[in-house]
Amino acid sequence: MSAEKDIKEKFREFLNVYWIRPEHSFLSTYDYAVLRDIFPLPKPNIDLACGDGLTSFIWAGGKFDFSFDMYHSVKDTDVMYSDDVDVYDCFEKDFCKPAIVKQPDWNYTYGLDLKKSMLEKAKKLNFYENTINHSFDDPIPLEKKFNSAFSTSLFAFTSDADVLSNRIKNVNKILNLNGKLVMRLHERTFKQMLFHNYYKQYGFKWAKKLDKFIYDHNPDEKFDLAWWVEVLKNNGFEINNIHNVVPRLVAYAYLIGFRPMFRTFMSMYNMLSLEQRTELKKQWIPDLVELFEELMFEETVTKIDPDSKNVLYLIEATKIKEI
Repeated sequence: MSAEKDIKEKFREFLNVYWIRPEHSFLSTYDYAVLRDIFPLPKPNIDLACGDGLTSFIWAGGKFDFSFDMYHSVKDTDVMYSDDVDVYDCFEKDFCKPAIVKQPDWNYTYGLDLKKSMLEKAKKLNFYENTINHSFDDPIPLEKKFNSAFSTSLFAFTSDADVLSNRIKNVNKILNLNGKLVMRLHERTFKQMLFHNYYKQYGFKWAKKLDKFIYDHNPDEKFDLAWWVEVLKNNGFEINNIHNVVPRLVAYAYLIGFRPMFRTFMSMYNMLSLEQRTELKKQWIPDLVELFEELMFEETVTKIDPDSKNVLYLIEATKIKEI
């Protein structure tokens, strides 16, 4: 299969699961354009901050029936703008039965996450041979060592330099010598483009509402690529590749997305039967594909925004010494 066809197919798979918040599919598809040449990761392997496992499941080649999506188990959408609430941090057993039509081509030995409810969802996929509910900031209590570790969010949701460095150190401790680490980082200008900056500068309440705590949960601009390279080296890693992914225009689309309408969309979602939702998806997803598929290719974005720069990194590193 050609790269273009593969990426388009993956975009549709993400839309099937994230159809109400399709912006999630943007970042996942751009990541996949790089990860398709990195995966599968050598076993034993571990997915750090794996969440509900859906994104990793699809990256690995898994597919779901049209009747399934990630919104079967959502809470507190009525307060999602007034409190620091993760609406997905819940588990309802009766609504978490993924309709899998194709198992992934490979899987993970372990999935680790801070939130027990997310791991309960992940277990339903039979994609992780083992799961562990554990803080990212404490040594991982496993005697087993891994040949590879992966994470897209473990190094994103704090601005504490000591915490970030400690997380790298903890990853070193669970990898075998010559073990591989694949991680996603935000480029330093990512925080500069967040809508919260308009709230800080002008007091715009709409900008604060759109931000939904993204600003507070992202590393400061001081953590540039040179800082990360130094921290990795100081914690026993050698950089193999640095991939610059996700154009600025696509990141803006992600940061707005359908977030403002999510509460209303979920109200409609819950009013419909499964059969009605499934029929609606069959109309909705082709429209989303027609609107956004071309934006999943950087050459299209460059024509629209010639000065665009990419705002996320995917880094491949190898553990070269114990610490």
